[in-house]
Amino acid sequence: MSPTDRAGIAGIGSLWHMGLKFANAWDCEVKAFTSSESKAEEAKRLGAHHVISSRDAKAIENAESSLDFSVNLPLDWTPLVKTLMPNLRLHVVGPVLERMPISVIDLIFCQKSVWGSATGGSSTMAAMLDFAIRHNIASQVDHFLLNTVYDAIEHLVSGKPRYRVVLDVA
Repeated sequence: MSPTDRAGIAGIGSLWHMGLKFANAWDCEVKAFTSSESKAEEAKRLGAHHVISSRDAKAIENAESSLDFSVNLPLDWTPLVKTLMPNLRLHVVGPVLERMPISVIDLIFCQKSVWGSATGGSSTMAAMLDFAIRHNIASQVDHFLLNTVYDAIEHLVSGKPRYRVVLDVA
């Protein structure tokens, strides 16, 4: 990723809220794709310059050939691959538990590619942590004391956390 990139982040919960923060701090133009219009303002607060509904086919079509893209959700891949600029790639850094039906023709004609990795190497992770410190990037976290673990589990099971849940010892 470079400061001149136009990055797209699909889904702003869990890990992806960090993607918004990192891409914005890197001075990328950031587009967030979300299925929930109620998250639009939150996505902008986290670093998105533009928010696109992942359920709006016309909005996605309007973003064609404009992004280097990051995702990890089961989505309609064909229109999302079309948002990539020629010679760029779709990065998958989290598990997609369903098959990803992607047209090879859509990849070949515009020299697009799909990459996947769980983590970067140790030097890449160290550089990322240095970058996070320098730009004051931190994860959004819901904290619970260890002795309230059942409340934390109830919070998690109910779907209330937007990002991360952490148990604190004291």
